[in-house]
Amino acid sequence: MVGMTGRALTKPLAGLTRLPSAEGWLRLVDVRVASARERFAFATGAGAVAALVYQDAWALAWMGATLTAIVLERLMWQRLRPRIAAGQPAPAFALGAAVFALSAVSGSLALVLWRNHEAGGDVVAALFLSAILLSALVTMRAAPPLALASAVPAIAYVGLAPLAYGGPLDGPRFAAIVAGLVFLVAFTVSIWTRLAQADRAEREALEAARAASVEAQRAHAAKSAFLSGMGRELRTPISMVLGAAALLRRADMSPDDRATVDTMLDAGDVLVAVLNDIIDAARVETGDARVTLAPASPAQIAHGVVTTWRPRADDKWLELFLDVEESAHAGVMIDAARVKQILFCLVSNAVRYTDHGGVRVQVSATPSGEGRQVLIFRVSDTGPGLTEARAQAVLEGRAAMGADGSGLSLARSRRLARAMGGDIMAESVVGEGATFTLTLDVDLARDDASPAEPHQPSAEAALRVLIVDDHAVSRRFAAGLLSELGAHCTLAGDGAEALAALETTQFDLVLMDINMPDMSGYDVVRRLRQSTFAGADSPVIALTAAAGPDDRRRCYEAGMEGHVAKPVSPAELFAEIFRVLDAAGARRAA
Repeated sequence: MVGMTGRALTKPLAGLTRLPSAEGWLRLVDVRVASARERFAFATGAGAVAALVYQDAWALAWMGATLTAIVLERLMWQRLRPRIAAGQPAPAFALGAAVFALSAVSGSLALVLWRNHEAGGDVVAALFLSAILLSALVTMRAAPPLALASAVPAIAYVGLAPLAYGGPLDGPRFAAIVAGLVFLVAFTVSIWTRLAQADRAEREALEAARAASVEAQRAHAAKSAFLSGMGRELRTPISMVLGAAALLRRADMSPDDRATVDTMLDAGDVLVAVLNDIIDAARVETGDARVTLAPASPAQIAHGVVTTWRPRADDKWLELFLDVEESAHAGVMIDAARVKQILFCLVSNAVRYTDHGGVRVQVSATPSGEGRQVLIFRVSDTGPGLTEARAQAVLEGRAAMGADGSGLSLARSRRLARAMGGDIMAESVVGEGATFTLTLDVDLARDDASPAEPHQPSAEAALRVLIVDDHAVSRRFAAGLLSELGAHCTLAGDGAEALAALETTQFDLVLMDINMPDMSGYDVVRRLRQSTFAGADSPVIALTAAAGPDDRRRCYEAGMEGHVAKPVSPAELFAEIFRVLDAAGARRAA
């Protein structure tokens, strides 16, 4: 029992002797320095009022002494701060003595006020001492010994002040003094305890917040790593599919077969855009999107989307109409992949949730200024429709399209539209269908920036190209694309084969995969640049599923001259090849 009592008494005593850390000392210094101005103004006002009301010269003397003490204390803290910030220990005993002296000087006004107790000075003195106590507890609670040194004089004055006017110390007066002391001590302890509990709760909350932040960062890093790895795995097969489709499109085929290939390429563009956003977790969460403007035909975009969804509509015995006004056939500067992505969402939902009747896609354009126009894509269906409130909730991401929680994200499509300076609006009547309208204010394409089939440049002489990729299909597709340039291609399945070929041959160009089992593309190029091989100076373009900004930076740091992300766009690949070749030629000429 005695041991338990001792521990109960020791714990609070240990708290009273606890000194703050270096960070706590700095916070205390800043609080005391910042509060000096307010304490200076309070002392000036209190002394002046006491002198005027009670006509007591001692009040002016007190004011002068207190103002001097406040200025000296402020200078003391300012001189100590650089030492504490440099890691030197704070002189706790000297600081405690200085704080005690300041509190004694400040609290002595209670003696002056109590001398005038007939005019209510004793009441003012009690309030004044309470204010000193509160200030000590609040501003110096980070250092309990200093707070105690500041509080002791104020409590002592409660006993000393009643003796200042020389009255007899009879029983009632003595009892009142004791009661006042007990009350003030209890008040101080109560406030102290509550402040300590609040500080402890704040520290625990901060620690919990830091732990939660660290855990969230770890989870985000793990998610980003997973999405990045998944993206690399998906990009390679998608690249193969789209590469095959691009090669097929250049072959002789019937109009129906060409339309089928075009549908594959259109759907592939949307798939690549979605994949890019999934890989970049930050853009998925914030709704931000990179917008790449290029000449495109709104009519062709809508035609591709409708062609893709027509088989699904036929399966449900639905009519799928496309109405395009003549004004929408002009070329405009838009992000075609993003617009396709949005239209895919609108048409997909319309077809999915319509069981009878049909879906109509209308494309129109109206002038909005010199060289600009507003594109309007309107998708209407004869489905069950939505209430106005639910339609808005769907667009804002507070509800799904279907009652079962399914349906492609209209909210995300709206964020994409707004990223391009447009918007999506909804009109719907329950039982009569719904209409979703995408509007975009865009620039008209210049005559020399036609959205028609891009022209592929041709080389003046046959290029010698080394293609390095651990996937045989990817190597064949890259070689097939480069055959358009009349290039002579050498194929290597890993880094060792690539270095062996470069040891004896100077290639005009090297297309380098990054993620290979034996040696990464980064390591291959680093070894190549440090070697005396015949092909040590061969220009290298990364042709890789590692498509993030950091991946691109690492490619250039390793010594590569270009970067093309999978899935490969033939036009993008050819443009990068000729950019790198032109730069290499300029370096040789210099």
